[in-house]
Amino acid sequence: MKALKIILNNKRKTVIALMYICIIVFVSACNASEKESAADDIPFYEEGLNVVKLMDEKLHNEKISGYMLTGSLTDTEYYSKLINADYSEPAGIYTVEFPTGIVDLAAIVGVNDGFSVSDAGDMSEELKESLSYQAAASYITILMSRYSGVEALALSATFNTKYLFVDASLEGKNMMCIYTYGDAYPIAVTFSVGKDGAVEAEGKFILIDDFKTESTEDIESSLFGVIKDMGYDISVAEIIKVK
Repeated sequence: MKALKIILNNKRKTVIALMYICIIVFVSACNASEKESAADDIPFYEEGLNVVKLMDEKLHNEKISGYMLTGSLTDTEYYSKLINADYSEPAGIYTVEFPTGIVDLAAIVGVNDGFSVSDAGDMSEELKESLSYQAAASYITILMSRYSGVEALALSATFNTKYLFVDASLEGKNMMCIYTYGDAYPIAVTFSVGKDGAVEAEGKFILIDDFKTESTEDIESSLFGVIKDMGYDISVAEIIKVK
């Protein structure tokens, strides 16, 4: 009887162990499926992650940092937080749709009280579209100028990374993605689409403290609240939340 009980107990433990293994495999498969779905849902998904990878490599390359950064910048809290962050996998990815017709975001957020490109007189629709996208692409820099100062601007500019590729699937449609990493500084990647499927991706660290990234509402209010308060419609969509 004792031998039979031992055998039954061992079988029971084996079954339980197999159940745990099945659960782990199922959860892993779900996570993998979610990531594959994200790759299908986000245009330029792999290219955006590649930009982040290049930025992280540049950040941790001692020769590049030693050549491009001064001692005053490496002594900042911004740099300390950057160099100790884990950018191997995003916690969430969000797409941002800017309103049409914004020509001068600098004037909207009050950074530049002088000349505005909207004062340049009559412009072709092509020039307006070009200037509007340039303003949208530089919006992160404009906010850092207002809220974070010179050190953050210099650091972010140092690690700005551009990546060129060809993808004709979204010809003529520009976009921005926000990649979040928990407590680390998020990254913005803008995609500018040219002729014949040529795409330029540019990544930059968003070095703004107290920037909340837990939800689309957080990002809309903390990053784009100024524009929304002016009556413009900013659309932020959560594509994937990994962690």
